[in-house]
Amino acid sequence: MHRPRVLLALPRYRGFNHGLFLGIACLATTLKQSGADVEVFDEDVAAQAVTETGCNAHQILDRVLETFKPTLVGVHANTPNYAAALQLSKRLREVTDVPIVAGGPHATIAAECLLSRHAQFDYVLRGEADDALPALAWAVSSNRLLDEIPGLSRRIGSSVVHNASLPLLDCRHIPRPDRGVFLNPPDPDLRKYARPTYLRNFTSSIPGFAGRMVAGAFSSRGCGYSCPFCSPSAFWADTTTSRPVRRLRLVEDLIGELKEVRDLGYGAVFFDEPTFPMSSERVWIEEFTKQMKSLGLLWGAPTRLEELEPGLLPQLADSGLRYAYFGLETPQPDLQSKIGKHAEIKTVQDRLRACEDNGIQCDVSLFFGGPGETDETVDATLLWMDQCLPRGNAFFSLAAYWPGTAWSQAAGLAPEFWEPDFDHRRAEDLGLIWYSESATSIERFYSNSTGTYHPAFLSVERALRIKERIIASGFRARFSQYARTLDAPEFSA
Repeated sequence: MHRPRVLLALPRYRGFNHGLFLGIACLATTLKQSGADVEVFDEDVAAQAVTETGCNAHQILDRVLETFKPTLVGVHANTPNYAAALQLSKRLREVTDVPIVAGGPHATIAAECLLSRHAQFDYVLRGEADDALPALAWAVSSNRLLDEIPGLSRRIGSSVVHNASLPLLDCRHIPRPDRGVFLNPPDPDLRKYARPTYLRNFTSSIPGFAGRMVAGAFSSRGCGYSCPFCSPSAFWADTTTSRPVRRLRLVEDLIGELKEVRDLGYGAVFFDEPTFPMSSERVWIEEFTKQMKSLGLLWGAPTRLEELEPGLLPQLADSGLRYAYFGLETPQPDLQSKIGKHAEIKTVQDRLRACEDNGIQCDVSLFFGGPGETDETVDATLLWMDQCLPRGNAFFSLAAYWPGTAWSQAAGLAPEFWEPDFDHRRAEDLGLIWYSESATSIERFYSNSTGTYHPAFLSVERALRIKERIIASGFRARFSQYARTLDAPEFSA
């Protein structure tokens, strides 16, 4: 039996706004634990090497394939990088005949569509693949049957067949990510540019981190909420109840990992996950904050308004919390009710003030174009921002339809609507507009807003006018000035 050699390939990610992909790093951990060899090829890192050295990205990929000689290639596919994933997989198929498996959020939701339309893929692994990918790697390497590989989709004749999925991993079995496969790839060009590429993302400009190197981390998997515009609840739904679920990692395991992060030279951590638990998990957060204080790492996280309980903030700040944000989406009560949110605006302002009083920069995430949005509600939101967010502590997106969300299902958007050759004009019959990936003036201001559908109310021209009004008001300038001058209280372990 030959030891599997698995190449994990990450396509270009629009916006150069990604750090080290921790989910892929977890797959590397379980593959190594199974006895397989693993390497990572990240197109963003290769692109940086191309810019600096003038070499060809295809040459780097060909060199990696030649030296590593994989027996299986895994391609990560989420919606923002789906077109790039198709291009990368086609290139892989041109130069190697080893099996190619797709995984990730988009591949999970669009497994049948992907295998039906794109012959370069041999398999799709749906959902969490921490156990399934090592099983597939060994089965391919030893020519074993694939019927028992959990979550595997494949072609048999003219049909696509889907194996049953396993239940979600127990929190005790969620693996630690192997950051080394990203930071120290064997290829010399990738190794030279890996760390600078991963440090060049939005976390590097988070206020309050005082110029420290920022590592990504996660305290949990999944999300316990069912926001109609968001996809984690679909990707991480319980396989028996179909309900969204969040699984907290054991504090001792998480802290053990963060000690390794600190030893790598990082001085701060950003927990890149749907909702970081605070007041809703008091026993867990008590132990976590106690252990974090002893580490001396600053940290930040996305959360929800109700998690930022004022009485808990001093303890969170003392443990190193310097940055948080929550999704308000809109300050208009009637619009909130249409998306299942019910935030009292006075509570929002009180929590923002309490965070600031404790040395925690807290931002509000807003979007434009949700159900019921009009020119009048946009005007009201811009006025509220000007009056109630004097620090300019907000960032913006556009209401978008992502595969598998409740919004997309209600609108009748099937996975093929996101195929590169799909006639996006068909979406106009559904009252939607497709934003091309080439709309850089949109993507650089509104996060993750291109390459998907938006309500017809939000034409590209209207979105740009809203952007111009925000900039003209000085709102972004105030935020930028505040971010540069924020001096967090002295941290002591």
